[in-house]
Amino acid sequence: MGELGIERNTSSAAFITTPFRRNKWVTVAAIGSWLVLLTSQSIAITTVPVLLAIALLWLGFTLTLTPTGWRKPAALAYVLLLLFYSLSILGLQQLPQWTDVPPDSNTYDLKGQAIDRHLDGETLPAEEFGLQVGEGETTWSPETPWSYAYVLGSVDFLYQMYVGYFYHLTTPDSQALILSHATMLAALPIFVFLLSIQLVNDKTLAGLASLLVVLDTNFSVNASWLLKDTWVTLLTTIALLTSASLLTDKDSQQHTWRVVILTLALTALSCLRSHVAIAFWIVLAFLITLRIFRGNRRVVALLFTLFVSYYISGLMKLPLIELNSEQTYVNALFSNVSSLIGTIGVIEQSAYSTPNGAIDSAVAKFHSALDKSPLVTASKSIAHTLFAPYPWIALTHGFRGSAMELYWPGTTLWIFGLPFMFSGLAAYIRRGSMEHMLPVFVSLIIVAAYIVTFGEFSTRQRQFLMPLFWIWAAYGITLGLSRIRRLRAPAT
Repeated sequence: MGELGIERNTSSAAFITTPFRRNKWVTVAAIGSWLVLLTSQSIAITTVPVLLAIALLWLGFTLTLTPTGWRKPAALAYVLLLLFYSLSILGLQQLPQWTDVPPDSNTYDLKGQAIDRHLDGETLPAEEFGLQVGEGETTWSPETPWSYAYVLGSVDFLYQMYVGYFYHLTTPDSQALILSHATMLAALPIFVFLLSIQLVNDKTLAGLASLLVVLDTNFSVNASWLLKDTWVTLLTTIALLTSASLLTDKDSQQHTWRVVILTLALTALSCLRSHVAIAFWIVLAFLITLRIFRGNRRVVALLFTLFVSYYISGLMKLPLIELNSEQTYVNALFSNVSSLIGTIGVIEQSAYSTPNGAIDSAVAKFHSALDKSPLVTASKSIAHTLFAPYPWIALTHGFRGSAMELYWPGTTLWIFGLPFMFSGLAAYIRRGSMEHMLPVFVSLIIVAAYIVTFGEFSTRQRQFLMPLFWIWAAYGITLGLSRIRRLRAPAT
């Protein structure tokens, strides 16, 4: 039996090797097909090496966290998945619903162009690009000392930087950048396989979880626009994998790399979706406090990860770039705390808005409805979290060309998987030790934060925790099949 009570399958990682174990030409053909696909999209020839470098970077991260014996099949799986997700993204872009582009995508494109031109030494009008500058100023010039977090008007600024620097290294081509998302998605099923092994230690379950991730089309939908969701999804999965391995794995062979990658992932998450990083910081601090670790080395490593990721992200969020100032290094310790307190304070305001209109209208609408009818609003929040964007609308109202319609196939799969997810989660909690509870605590904090603030955790937001949810669904399915096999087995 596995660590959490299911029948352990100790076969090799056949889910990614069969039938390609000895056929190196499959890899060559997949890479060649991907390169032909890129050139067919009228992508500049100088952009292709950049996309190839990004793919190699993510492949390197993937192989670093993959056990030595599985690296060759993992590399093959990455190449095949890279081609698969590239084709998925291009296929979605042919649908009429895709033209209903989310506003965030246009915003990231605009601010990415601003960063690109800023790096070229241009002085930009702040109002035209939606930038925040100092009092009495109207432009963003290369000489100004403002940080990206300040100028872009958000502590979650890293994706805008990625867009800007990608445009600067290549050309302002949003299609090329969108296809770079496939280089990240290609690593996701592999990381889900490894995370499943880490949490449940069953290769059949891990293969099923990876398959469910591949079948969930919503990952490709998010990746088909200029949205940061793919980044957040992959980095959240990496953070779960590395933190869980540091907590539960007795093998210290990859200990240093796990610490480094977890630190990088948390730092990046704090500048993409800061509340996700905050959830990890809270849970890791809690588990360290309980002193559940075996040996001081793990405590020191996790304390190092917490402090470095917290401090670097705090430094990046300061308004002024004054790295030669001693006060700057002191302020970095408090910038994340002040941002969090400021967010809570704004949410508690009766108007739910700031002078510059930073608060989403959806937040104001939810809190206003909650004040008027708390029971009905809470019921709607639960329904939105579990079932939105309601795929049965296709039967009752038909198709109207909305971008939400692209999420219906993946959401249908999610709804069918809900019973298995809840049964798998219950079994995981019941049979797991405190050391295994990190993903449960992190997901609870994130879901609760979204529901309390926005009134729901659905569609795009839900997607960055879906890899974990699919692992629990696979666990529920595997437990169910194990029970059926036991019931059918002849009595001895």
